[in-house]
Amino acid sequence: MWCLLLSIVAAVILGFFAIPDFTAIKFVSKAGFWLVLLAFAIFLRAAWSSFAPDIRTLRWRNIDWLSVAVIALGGLVLQVHETHGFKILMDEIMLLGASLSMHLDKTVLVPIRGSDIQGSFVILDGLMDKRPLFFPFLVSLLHDLTGYRPANAFVLNGGLTFLFLSLVHLTGRLLAGRVVGWLGVALFAGLPLLGQNATGGGFELLNLVMILVTMLLGARFVEKRDGPSLTLFCYSALLLAQVRYESVIYLLPVAILIVWVWVQERRVILAWPVVLAPLLMVHYPMQHRIFNLRPSAWELASRPGSDSQFSLHYVVENLSHARDFFFAAPTNQPNSLVLSVLGCLAVPFFVLLVLKRLRRLGSERPASIAVTLFALGFAAQFVLLMVYFFGQFDNVIIRRLSLPTHLGMVIAIMAVLPQFAKPAIDRVLLGIALLGLVASGV
Repeated sequence: MWCLLLSIVAAVILGFFAIPDFTAIKFVSKAGFWLVLLAFAIFLRAAWSSFAPDIRTLRWRNIDWLSVAVIALGGLVLQVHETHGFKILMDEIMLLGASLSMHLDKTVLVPIRGSDIQGSFVILDGLMDKRPLFFPFLVSLLHDLTGYRPANAFVLNGGLTFLFLSLVHLTGRLLAGRVVGWLGVALFAGLPLLGQNATGGGFELLNLVMILVTMLLGARFVEKRDGPSLTLFCYSALLLAQVRYESVIYLLPVAILIVWVWVQERRVILAWPVVLAPLLMVHYPMQHRIFNLRPSAWELASRPGSDSQFSLHYVVENLSHARDFFFAAPTNQPNSLVLSVLGCLAVPFFVLLVLKRLRRLGSERPASIAVTLFALGFAAQFVLLMVYFFGQFDNVIIRRLSLPTHLGMVIAIMAVLPQFAKPAIDRVLLGIALLGLVASGV
């Protein structure tokens, strides 16, 4: 425990104070790939260590093939929703450029100048980007296997589409049963905004996947309460924080969950990879120095009249934009009226359920405990976006930021349904979701 505290203090000093801004950016450019690679390798090793016994006992005849078919059909709907291509050009091209430099020479740069030298493409000059590193890192691994292909970004998001729907189904199944898992898949398959990102080259889908993976691994840690499950949970959270800027918020419910388990066990459960984890995050605050060196990276000029990045006076306007997005006609916004209506009805009940469960958390099932604590993360992220100067969900560039809120709404629906204890309600809502998918989603 003392080593963990020392590691945290060292990471804070190195990441925020000890290294000058220009030196920190250069360090991220040279070492960022290797730090992410090491964290990812530890994550995969911990996953094998934790899940190997379950995999060995898995039998094909025990697989729910009907649910597999539902997930496959939902993923297919999202993948044929529109043409594959780069949708948010600046963001997605910058991510692709970073993946090229990671592939060619294991540095983090967006190429600006390059040349073919004796048959090999060489990057001569580049720019350190502000976007976190995990998505371009994964795309660079595909480049390593196939050679550099811009379409590898679409390949990755295509695979993540089916993985995401599988995780949604698993979450619903753990919370309320098989039919509710199908309901979650149908609600997301009928969300055109998700289809746009599933066929694009951005990091939004990876962000959703990592949120769900981390939440489910939190439930597994509550159940197992051992070193491998803790390592897997921590490194999943570490990688999640490196997908989108604001995803670092989810480290809060992760920390609360770990401390809660320690208190329940009356002992500290630790493993050496967890002790080292803060040092493997040191490049994250260093990369954030870009906003100090290039204030234009905040893009305040894109919203004339904005005087600060975050302020309470943005809340009323942003809430009205959120309302206009969630309840707009499907011809005007890539929303899902079925998901919006059901989600807004479920959220108040979900808030009451969370407050109720927080008072008796120790008697809840592992999945319910994880969902209860991660509800704090969904709420914190939504609040952050509402005080953000560019938090207008109905803006063509910004509406993708609503996807974690959509995920929170679907989880709210799945969490409150068991409280009604009427299976017929689940089937009726599934029928409504399928009708919405056919009538407006596609």
